[in-house]
Amino acid sequence: MNNTAIRYGLILAVIGMVSQLTIYIINIELMASMSASLIMLVISIALMVYFARLLRQSRGGFATFGEMFGDIFTMLMINALVGAIFNYILFNLIDPELATTIKNLTIKNSEAMFVKLGMSAEQIDLALAEIEKQDMSMTIGKSVQQLAVSSIIYAIISAILAAILRKNKPEEVF
Repeated sequence: MNNTAIRYGLILAVIGMVSQLTIYIINIELMASMSASLIMLVISIALMVYFARLLRQSRGGFATFGEMFGDIFTMLMINALVGAIFNYILFNLIDPELATTIKNLTIKNSEAMFVKLGMSAEQIDLALAEIEKQDMSMTIGKSVQQLAVSSIIYAIISAILAAILRKNKPEEVF
């Protein structure tokens, strides 16, 4: 296992935790905001690409698809594992009411969006009832489930980045 991939995974996780805590402290409503989520997604993708390029540089600028895939996947799974632990602590120890708060904010934001989309009152009520049914708590089981889903998504992302960033060593000619 590449120690550099582990280190970059931990750095990504710290960046994610600091970002999430900052949003939580500054304005908790941003945790349920679609635009804030999209901005965080773009930043996350940019950081993944940046650290993936650094991983290739750590191998002397050359890495096969397999090496890149392994390094990137390790980095992303370390990030996911630390993030899952952090979220469990945030939702269960730091603020046990956070899941309820986010659910209420999601309902409020969704209702406003549904109205803008011109949905009928009946359609809005049905859609909001579905959101109301959702359990947004953070349990150990849900954390494990999130890690399983993350592993699939991160495997795909790792394969894409590895295909783009792989750079085989040139053949030496004597």
